[in-house]
Amino acid sequence: MILVMITLWALLSWSAAGLWLGQPLWVRPRRTVNSATALSNWMQEWQLGAGVGRPLNELGEVPSFKFFGELARRGLAHARAFGSFPREILWEWREGIGKEAAFDKKWRGVVWGGWAQFTLFAAITWTFIVMTQQTLARAFPSSLLLAVASWQALGAGAFGPCLWALQRRRLAGFAELMECLYVLRSLGGAGLPSQQVLREARLEDLARLRNPRLRLLRDRVLALTQLHQQQGVPLIKECQLLLQEAWFAREEALMGLTKASEAVKLVFLLVFFGGAYMLFLLGLVQQLLSEG
Repeated sequence: MILVMITLWALLSWSAAGLWLGQPLWVRPRRTVNSATALSNWMQEWQLGAGVGRPLNELGEVPSFKFFGELARRGLAHARAFGSFPREILWEWREGIGKEAAFDKKWRGVVWGGWAQFTLFAAITWTFIVMTQQTLARAFPSSLLLAVASWQALGAGAFGPCLWALQRRRLAGFAELMECLYVLRSLGGAGLPSQQVLREARLEDLARLRNPRLRLLRDRVLALTQLHQQQGVPLIKECQLLLQEAWFAREEALMGLTKASEAVKLVFLLVFFGGAYMLFLLGLVQQLLSEG
C-alpha cells in the first residue's frame, strides 16, 4: 500500500509540475503561431507593403488579439477611407503587442502555478486522511469528508472566475482610451473637419469610462477635444504625449494585476485548501475526544 501511495504521489507531482510550467511534461509542445504573433506579423506586412505601394486590400483579414485587433481594423478602415495613416503608429502597436504577450505568459504562469499548488495541497490533505484512517483503523464520518471535498471544490471552482473579474476590473477602459487617442492622432493631420474627427474617435464611449485609474487621462482627453473644437488646438503632439502616459498606466496596471493575482492565489490556498486541511484536523480531534 505504501508503494502504491508513493507511486501515485510521484505521478501527481509530475502532473502538478506540468501545471506549474503551463504545459504537460510528457508531451512535446508544438510550435504554433499565437494570435499576438499573427497580428504583429500582419502589421509588419502592412508596414513593408506601404513602403512599396502595396494595395491595402491585399493584407487579408486582421487577426484578433485583445484591443489591438480592433485598433488595427479601425486604422486600416481609416487608411482606406481617408488615404492617410501614420506608419510609425504600427511600430507602437507592435511594441505594445510584445509587452501584452509577455504579460500573458506571466499570467498563465500565475494561473497554472495556482492550480499546481492547489492540486499538491489537496493531494497532501487526502493522503493524510487515508494514512490517518489506516493508522487508526477507523472510518471517518462521511459528512466530514464531504465537507473537506466541498470546500476544496469551492475554492477550485471560484479561483478562475475571481481572477477573470480581477483582470476585467483592473484593465477596464484601456481599450476605449487607446482607441480614441489613436484615432485622434491618426486623423488629426488628415485634413478632415474637426467634427468628423471627433465623431470617428467615439468620445461618447470614452465619457462612460469608470476606471478610477484612468479618470484623469480621460478628463484630459475630453478637455483636449473641446479645445480642438473651439480653438483649433492641434491634436497630434498632444495625443502623442497622452498616449505615452496611457501606455505607462497600462504597464503599471499589468504589474499591479500580477501582484494582485499572486495575493489572490495565496488567499485561496490558505482559505480553501489550508482551511480544508484544518477542517479535517478539527473533525478528527472532535471524534477522538467524543470517543475518549
